[in-house]
Amino acid sequence: MNFFSKSYKDFLNESLAEYYMQKLCLKSNKTKLQKKIHSCITLDSDKGPKEIFKTLKWEFKTTTFKASDITYRNIERLSALIYQSNNSGIKRDEYELVINDFLSLSSNSLSVNDWDKLGFICNANGLFKLSGLFRKKETDFVIERYKKKRTIKSLIAMFRVYLDLGNYEQAEKVIEQIKSKNSSNYVSNLYTSFYNYQNNKNTHSDNIKNTFSELIKNKKIAVVAPGLVEIDESVVNDINSYDLIILFNYKGNKMDERFSLPFISYYNSEGGVILKDSFKNFSNDLAFSVFKKISQPYQHELNNKGRAKQVDRDLNEYFFVPQPNLLQIVLDDILIYSPQKIKVFGSNFYLNKNKYYKGYIYSGRSEEKSSDMWRAFAYHNILSQINYVRNMYNINAIELDKACFDAINMSEDELLDTYESIYSNFK
Repeated sequence: MNFFSKSYKDFLNESLAEYYMQKLCLKSNKTKLQKKIHSCITLDSDKGPKEIFKTLKWEFKTTTFKASDITYRNIERLSALIYQSNNSGIKRDEYELVINDFLSLSSNSLSVNDWDKLGFICNANGLFKLSGLFRKKETDFVIERYKKKRTIKSLIAMFRVYLDLGNYEQAEKVIEQIKSKNSSNYVSNLYTSFYNYQNNKNTHSDNIKNTFSELIKNKKIAVVAPGLVEIDESVVNDINSYDLIILFNYKGNKMDERFSLPFISYYNSEGGVILKDSFKNFSNDLAFSVFKKISQPYQHELNNKGRAKQVDRDLNEYFFVPQPNLLQIVLDDILIYSPQKIKVFGSNFYLNKNKYYKGYIYSGRSEEKSSDMWRAFAYHNILSQINYVRNMYNINAIELDKACFDAINMSEDELLDTYESIYSNFK
């Protein structure tokens, strides 16, 4: 259950409440900070970088800059890169200089929140290698703090790092420590909703979940992501050999008429709202529907009829750098229902520009630009998405088609280089 849906008075530990209030503010600040930066990129080449620098300097004004660590010169160079990326193009020599500047800094040069903020800003402006570097600094900061001090804050952060690394046994040990140290509702919910994918002991009690379980348990599931754009006969035969297809944001336009299986669809928050007036036109195509959030009248009606449910838990609480995409939410939601086999088709993590099958994007949307992917990578950290799927594959929880398999077997440097070659703006 999401902490932010609960009242703060439920907390018995004020320092923990303060920590999560800071996280809430950080999320807002990252978005507001990017909006301020974005307002500067249309200024002329003399004024624009200076205004970005003033914005970032103000943002980090409370940070103690040590002579041997991060300096305003580092921030000034970063500001110039952000402006270049959004205008004439990134100068490679200056980019490498900034990477080396930050690479030489220790992880405790900034707080975990500040590393996170810098990573968000760099992704939002097409500087993916820098964002990856800041993500690594953030992880190292958490690990070092965990070694020195086992506070609730450091334990929760380390719990998420272990999940990001795919070390579920250690994550389970840490969540046990957290539960023994703190009795707040947030910790109780975090503990109750956690499950070790390698040692699943979850059961389902309500009728809707039992109905869904009958569709999934001991079945072979083909998770067909919207990136499946080239569908030859061998792919069709492979998918049709399963018991059930799971689609994303289905809205009546079938991906391929040759698929003969019953299917269900998962919907993100946007899809659930956009389809509120048209869902009835194709709802009978679906054996079941799963929504990230149930808020619309038609969703409640489907839920009351036993034909839909909300995802069982907020996976965001179990991601080191949020937010999970729909693929990760789908896998998390079905794995606890003990399917016999899961195979993912059609997800190559945006490693080419042919991202979606025809008809997937909602009508009325303008053609996507590279800067749209920058924002997507900022709000849905791409390394977190890939790590999750890689971890599931490494524990034999899922199988992957070739495109997805190739993606998870790329190193972090290879991935970030490829993303920059496709989406970044270099001179």
